Amino acid sequence: MIEYAKLGIPKIDIKAWRLKVHGLVKNPLELTYDDLKSVGTIEITDDLHCVEGWSVKAIRWEGVPLKKIVELAQPTPSATHLVLRCSDGYSTIASVEDIKTHDFLLATKMNGALLTAKAGYPLRLVASGIYAWKFAKFLREIEFTDHYEPGYWESRGYHPRGDVWKEERFGR
Repeated sequence: MIEYAKLGIPKIDIKAWRLKVHGLVKNPLELTYDDLKSVGTIEITDDLHCVEGWSVKAIRWEGVPLKKIVELAQPTPSATHLVLRCSDGYSTIASVEDIKTHDFLLATKMNGALLTAKAGYPLRLVASGIYAWKFAKFLREIEFTDHYEPGYWESRGYHPRGDVWKEERFGR
């Protein structure tokens, strides 16, 4: 179930792959896979909740807290949102406020093993307490903006935030 890939599974050359962090930031970043891991990884155990009503309990994720990347990039005061773009063409969005109040992780491992291609290798977002459509797989770019820009599912009627505990599934 975690291996759902609506837009297909891209082939990724890890030697050429970069995570680009840009937009309304004082310090744009372009991180290799090794650069990213050197920022410092943590392990969390969290549940994945699908908007369709099913969940996978107690998944162990390992990766870099998104807050660390935000600290390195230093968003400007006008930055209100992060647009997350993926190698398969998928995108989603998060507010700067949400990343302050929810645990967001840039995951490289799941249950002790490197992410598989189907699970989002080399990098996927994990957003604690947020529905799984925000768990952007094959992540390659984070752009800080001053406006809301609907991603793949948001442009199809899904809620801008997707808070599980508030049941923010569809619409505003």
